[in-house]
Amino acid sequence: MTMTDPVADMLTRIRNANMAMHEGVNMPSSKQKVALADILKSEGYIRDYPGVRGQGGSWRGAQHRDEVLPAA
Repeated sequence: MTMTDPVADMLTRIRNANMAMHEGVNMPSSKQKVALADILKSEGYIRDYPGVRGQGGSWRGAQHRDEVLPAA
């Protein structure tokens, strides 16, 4: 299956894993996704994103925060 919107796919994977109470999520890697993960981490939405970073292949994606952030 061809992915037409990789950013939406990444955010959906993170959201679905969070709703299912998973500790983290695996996803395909790209420089764009790593840059987005940097922003999410710096803003406090995710804890970390260990694994292969921006080199293609898959990586262990976002590790979720323990507490829920309130809506702004």
